[in-house]
Order: sequence, then structure tokens, then C-alpha cells
Amino acid sequence: AARAVSSASASASAASDFPLICETCLGPNPYVRILKMPMAKPCPVTGRPMTSFRFKPGDDARYKNTVISKEAALLKNVCQVCLYDLDYQLPAGVVDAMRAGEGEKDKLDAAPTTEANKEFYYNRVIEEQAKAREAGGGLMTGAGGGGLVA
Repeated sequence: AARAVSSASASASAASDFPLICETCLGPNPYVRILKMPMAKPCPVTGRPMTSFRFKPGDDARYKNTVISKEAALLKNVCQVCLYDLDYQLPAGVVDAMRAGEGEKDKLDAAPTTEANKEFYYNRVIEEQAKAREAGGGLMTGAGGGGLVA
């Protein structure tokens, strides 16, 4: 018997196959075992259920976890673990202040507040990112993108 799965949860799980993690958080080991916990907890930024990842970057390192959802990380262009910007390797607050000084608006501030509109908005973000990945072969992050692993 086939189980009916909503398109929101199906697209969310498909979009969260691998987290957005900077090279600093991944560490020097090229072979990192990453544990995936689907829909483990709610994202503190978006409020939606998120897939959490846990990994140990090196032998003497502590375990690290993703703290925000992939949708929020894509909108803010930050690492899901350390919350540093992927282009500038600076804290997200510093980069937001820099962009606000230039007159740029934060994409996350444009997110709707009602539950139905939030679902639609974040599903659209996931679909746009999937289309960009199919067209370009990877994630588009902006100017540098040097620290992006996905």
C-alpha cells in the first residue's frame, strides 16, 4: 500500500540531501561521515521542520550539528553549522549590516508571516534552487562561493 506524501515534505526532503557547510566546518578530513536525521527538529529561523545533520570533522574534534534549515541558509547564504557567510567567511550579522549600508534588503525579511504563505514561499525557494542546480550544475551563491560545499 502506497503512502500519500505531501508535496511540501517530499520537496523538503529532496532539497536536503546534503547540507550547506563551509570548508572550515568540514575540517581537513576528505572522508567525513555525516548522519542525517530527517525532520528532526524545527528550524529556529523559518519555523518549519528541518533535516538535521551531525558529523565529526576530525579525530580530535567534537561533533557538529546543523542549526538552521537549508532554505534559511540558502536565503542568507550562510553555513548551516557556524552561520558564517559563504562568500566572505564573516558572521552573518556583520555581512547583513554591510549590505544594509549599501541599501540591499535581506531576502529573509521578505518572507511572509502567515503559515500558508510561509509554506508557499519556502517551497518556491526550494524549487528555484533545484532549477538553478539543474541548469548550472551547482548552487549559485554570489560573487565568490569559494567556501561552499554542496
